[in-house]
Amino acid sequence: MKGKNKRHFIRYESKSMCEVTLGSKTYRGIVVDYSEGIGVIIENSPDIIEGAEADVKILDYGTEYRSQIVWTESLGYHMRIGFRNVGNLKGNLEHYRLADILVGINRDKKNGILEITTGPVVRKIYIENGSNVFAASSCKDDRLGEYLLKQGKIRLEEFNQASRIVLKTGQKLGAALVDLGCIDRDDLDRFIQDQIEAIIFRLFNLDEGLFEFKETSLPAHEPVTLQLSLADIIYRGIKQINNFVSVQKMCPPLHTIFNVARHPMPMLSSLTLEDDDKIILSHINGVHPLNTILNLSPCTDFETLKTIVTLLSMEIIHVKEDDEAPAHLPSEEIFREKREAEEKVKSPLAPDAACERPAETYNPDAVQATAGKSAIPADRPAGKWFYIIVVCILVALSGVIIYLS
Repeated sequence: MKGKNKRHFIRYESKSMCEVTLGSKTYRGIVVDYSEGIGVIIENSPDIIEGAEADVKILDYGTEYRSQIVWTESLGYHMRIGFRNVGNLKGNLEHYRLADILVGINRDKKNGILEITTGPVVRKIYIENGSNVFAASSCKDDRLGEYLLKQGKIRLEEFNQASRIVLKTGQKLGAALVDLGCIDRDDLDRFIQDQIEAIIFRLFNLDEGLFEFKETSLPAHEPVTLQLSLADIIYRGIKQINNFVSVQKMCPPLHTIFNVARHPMPMLSSLTLEDDDKIILSHINGVHPLNTILNLSPCTDFETLKTIVTLLSMEIIHVKEDDEAPAHLPSEEIFREKREAEEKVKSPLAPDAACERPAETYNPDAVQATAGKSAIPADRPAGKWFYIIVVCILVALSGVIIYLS
């Protein structure tokens, strides 16, 4: 894990066959790992030198990359080579996780468009300085009008009427709905936010699909940007996955022990964890294996696994190494937001304290002067009975006087 922490993109292990074409020669080898680059083992050759460019084709994945040799290591008859992709980051979601791609782009603070293609549908996430700013889709069912109709925000008749205006005038559907009085202008941006989030969250359920991140400046015509942090996008995206097989593939074995990362706060501070997930995080201490955490969790095993996958994806936690000391987050760090909120809700004086006599107002001498021989304050039990008896005697005497008169 120590080596992985130095990388912006997570590195996946592999045992796929590959072909490396360098000039007129092609070498067959084995891919040992891949990320934004590729690590391979091939036969030793004097033609393979650092800085040279080659085409690397991963046969099992059916993908080919134009790459540059950045380092070599001799293994006798063979050599291990580290390639860096020269072009755009691309691949298939069958072999890459969307969360890992987004985290890597965020750490590099990249600008560009992440395109994901599934069949005829292309969905795009526009990213500026490593953060999500907008999303679009060629799928008709992802469009704003269809989204609002499915959410019950507009009626079918209103949708059809606005669609006719769009066809006739070229006006955007959201503006047409506002002009018709179907939705409030103040609500339009929020509805577009929800639509963008729905497009991105749907991508987390994809088991496969071609992706490519194209580094480029962003168009300036989209006025609405996402308000959610990247951490919350990943968190909510993984949490809404309904496919257990997909989650299980992303999760380590049950005997795995996790440690909290050395510096988890940058990503954790921008993440809004639910209370149950904070409890799960509090049990990750470098001692409990995953099956113990499942038993301690207040959630179902499926929901707990999704939380673990989220924390792993953002490298808030990692798989503990054998020579690594246990590490955890103090509970005050995990539950800090909740405690601060509870303190704000509390009134300056607790209910009991507000009804109590302030300590400095009790003066035995003053009480004795006003209550004759009794030095017992009137708000004490004995004082109350004394005044009750006095009142009863006075009532009885007044009755006798009235009878005699």
